[in-house]
Amino acid sequence: MKTIKILLILISLALNIQKVTAQTSSIIDTEYNLRGTIYAPGPIESYRNKEKDSNYYLLLAKKYLEMPDTNPYKYQNAVDNLRNSLLLDKNNSEAFELQSKANYDFAMHSLERGEREFKSGDFGEGYYFYKALEHFSNAYLNGFKKEEVIANTEKINSLLTDSKKKVILFNESNLYKISTVYQEKNTAAYDSIKKVYKAKKADPNVDKNELLDILKKRQEYVEYYFENNKLEPYAYNQTTIERATLGIEMGDTENSCLLLYKTDLLYFHEKGYGDKACKTWYDKYSKAEEIRIALERKEAAKKWQTEHPNKIKLRSLIGQNDDIVKSYLGAPIAKNFKMNVGQGFNRDEYSANRYKTKNGTYEIAFKNSNVTRIQFFPIVIIKFDPRAFELNDSNFDQEVTNRPGSCFPAFNDGFSGKTKIFSIDYSCEGYLASLQFYGVNGKVTSVVVY
Repeated sequence: MKTIKILLILISLALNIQKVTAQTSSIIDTEYNLRGTIYAPGPIESYRNKEKDSNYYLLLAKKYLEMPDTNPYKYQNAVDNLRNSLLLDKNNSEAFELQSKANYDFAMHSLERGEREFKSGDFGEGYYFYKALEHFSNAYLNGFKKEEVIANTEKINSLLTDSKKKVILFNESNLYKISTVYQEKNTAAYDSIKKVYKAKKADPNVDKNELLDILKKRQEYVEYYFENNKLEPYAYNQTTIERATLGIEMGDTENSCLLLYKTDLLYFHEKGYGDKACKTWYDKYSKAEEIRIALERKEAAKKWQTEHPNKIKLRSLIGQNDDIVKSYLGAPIAKNFKMNVGQGFNRDEYSANRYKTKNGTYEIAFKNSNVTRIQFFPIVIIKFDPRAFELNDSNFDQEVTNRPGSCFPAFNDGFSGKTKIFSIDYSCEGYLASLQFYGVNGKVTSVVVY
């Protein structure tokens, strides 16, 4: 009986949340907290002694829309009152048309503010972008400017992606899930199912399969759970962790260990799952991942060589391991010799390998098994051309890769005796990098990369 009761609760929540329109189910009093302030519109005289009906809320919405954009309640209270109007008379066509336009205008207003703040360096957890999406969604559900809504949704997706934050993207198929009504129902369902889970978990005789079913359903609601137009990735991760750890406890290591590992790698290792409950799975998975990554890197190396047949691989070797270096340059002709860099207190000693190719000789230093420094000595004649180096139009691969974030180059040239030096010094997020060309008589004699 208990299982049937829980199932009925889950079905009820699911059916309720699927009924999505742009309308609401209860009157919202937008004036309660604004009476007597500069943000509230004046009273509607014709309704001083009349009952508030659909047209009253339509008129109130119009009053808000006539206010300047400096009124922070302008759009929100306008769309709330239009929903009030349609709740009292769903056939009020003027309210419906104005609701569609007001939602669209509110979305554009939010998007423009989000863009301004993002350009000034304040992402604000995506608040204004998700606010814009909410009201684009409302307009879309009313059939208003559908093509423009989708175009703006794609624009917001691009901005959210550029933020490098944990975000959720929307398109035509899932846009309804950020509409005002869907969010209200989703939040109510999420809060309800949390209570169900808490009560069931407190029962010492609970069937763990019941708990797992509740967590799976909770995960569906929390995927699109927003708190005040801010995505709550922690809530989703926490639900997933609970689901995975319960699954492991029930013996489903094949699926649940993978789910926990992919959700929170730090938690997986800190709690010792890799050494205990998930050890067999983790040993097998780690070995398979090593093979997969090695194959992917080799394929990437082949692809690069095919796409850049005349380029001399340099800058993007930094950070690669010995296997990848060999896939580009072949086996080393000398291994583990000492490379000394710098002088005095700044002197470093590395273990290095030497490789010979048709273009020249590489001396490559490794740190923690990855390439940290390269010295290249060409055996073919390469023109020393600072202009080509600066424009990245030389024989050399100059791009900074395998590093997060953006890098900004500075160009410097000079002489050391008869040797001409041209360097590209990169300022990146959290580290520095350099590419230095040395030349005599107009020819490159060596290149240093680190």
